[in-house]
Amino acid sequence: MAKSGEFAEFVAEYVVKQESQEIDEKELQILAKLKQTVKPLIEKQLSVRSNDSDSESQNVSKHVSISDPNTEKTSEVEILEEKSEKNSNTKPNDNNEEELSDESKGKLIDKEVSAKGGIKMSVYKQYFGLIGAWSLVTIFVAFIASNIASAASGLWLSEWSNDALKPRVGNGTDLRVYRLGVYAGIGGAEVIALIIAQLWLRIRCMRTSNQLHDQMIRRVVRAPMSYFDGIDTLDGYVIYVLDLTFINFFMMTQSLIIISFETPLVLLAIGPIIIVYIVCQRIYISSSRQIKRIESETRSPIISYLSETFNGTASIRAFDADHWFVRQSYRRLDANNQCVYLDSCGEQWLKIRLEFLGSLIVFVSTMSAVIFRDQLSPGLAALVINYSLNITLILSAFVTYISHTDKAMVTVEKCMELTQTPQEAEWYNEKTKPADNWPTMGCIEFTDYCTKYREGLDLVLKDIAIDMKGRQRVAIVGRTGAGKSSLALALFRLIEPTAGTVTIDGVDCSTIEQSTPSMVTVPAVGSMSLKRANARDDFPAPVRPTIATLCLPFISIAISLSTKSKPNLYLVQ
Repeated sequence: MAKSGEFAEFVAEYVVKQESQEIDEKELQILAKLKQTVKPLIEKQLSVRSNDSDSESQNVSKHVSISDPNTEKTSEVEILEEKSEKNSNTKPNDNNEEELSDESKGKLIDKEVSAKGGIKMSVYKQYFGLIGAWSLVTIFVAFIASNIASAASGLWLSEWSNDALKPRVGNGTDLRVYRLGVYAGIGGAEVIALIIAQLWLRIRCMRTSNQLHDQMIRRVVRAPMSYFDGIDTLDGYVIYVLDLTFINFFMMTQSLIIISFETPLVLLAIGPIIIVYIVCQRIYISSSRQIKRIESETRSPIISYLSETFNGTASIRAFDADHWFVRQSYRRLDANNQCVYLDSCGEQWLKIRLEFLGSLIVFVSTMSAVIFRDQLSPGLAALVINYSLNITLILSAFVTYISHTDKAMVTVEKCMELTQTPQEAEWYNEKTKPADNWPTMGCIEFTDYCTKYREGLDLVLKDIAIDMKGRQRVAIVGRTGAGKSSLALALFRLIEPTAGTVTIDGVDCSTIEQSTPSMVTVPAVGSMSLKRANARDDFPAPVRPTIATLCLPFISIAISLSTKSKPNLYLVQ
């Protein structure tokens, strides 16, 4: 207390908290004595609280209480709910991304943040680069050939229908067989080209997906432990939407070319209509893309919250907090359903406008066919009207699947981000590989060792210096938060050092490969597991002979080596 150590700070914090509560006279006298002893620390605590309250006063939070149906007393769970609402109402500022990144450095868990704006062209470039340039050329050529065959079949049918105007020619059997044979050949070519395009597109997209996921898994598996500590909880119908986008694009191009070729004046009306189409498409895509991102961001908390609730069911019931957890689950579901509802509304908004513009194209094409009826044959006029009727659905489907492609690329964008995951040290390093029988003595030495869980956090171990002789039993004793488990994590290189070294039998652990059999055993610190098989089989073959006894008490797994010496105690302060 006199030295103003950590215990004195704890007492000062306790005094500050008790001043705001109702207590009896005896406790007031005790608090008065403590107040005089730790007065400077109390002033420090009050100044820190005043700064925190000034910053929190800018956030407006709704206070909802849970009342007992039998009494009018408010449950203590409302305090947790108020804190949760304050955290949920705090939103990052888009203009201060640097400040947000600086603030997140000191947090143990980073919140999942959705990207904003359009999908970067680098994402498309990288994805289509994985498909391959020659594959893309093959796919486009096959789609173009299929649509050329489709347009040729329509023109051939219009010519065939004009034979009815010539009774002597049209009634001939040879001409009918000729027309039918050519039409069948064109149809067969269209089917073959379409099969090649779709089959090759699916094959290349599947291989691209495998490559992308293989890269993603390799990067995530080899990520350092700080990466998994820093994330909250983390999305293929790309092939489907790409296929339909290509089909509708070439069908739209084919329809516009035929309509414009037969009735050129339609271009004067189609030009402004296409501009309006592009405007509607950009408005819808920009909004639907962001809604998709927010929906993906609000869906992962539902899954993680459900898992956390199942794991903590006993504690929730013990504290009678089930109503609060149900309400929090409803809030997460409502947030996700809002995004789904907005996405559906956006699709209806786009559909109404596209159908209206498509009806304008039908009207203009029909009027042009009537005006130029002397220049158009009945077959060509029917072909123009038929394509104008189809273009309404084609344009609507094209814009819809363009937006779906953009939304599907959000998933690809997420996978691309995971392929850039920071990596830990190399798994295999033949130059620094120790001997197969290493370690032989088990001498462990920490020399001015310092480490932290990740960048931006404080050091959890500071200047640790320990020299453990071989074949000794060592017990590490310390208060909660002193760094006992951190010392075990540092020994097994689950966290990397920021300064100092750890040597085992004279070998620096930071220089050897992480796949060394003697270093792959993960310590079960503060955890308990139930095993049905032989636990001895979990240890690599080189270290099995060193295990004398395997004890499984109720709380932890203790491995005792064959020694009769008394344990050495290392106090961690």
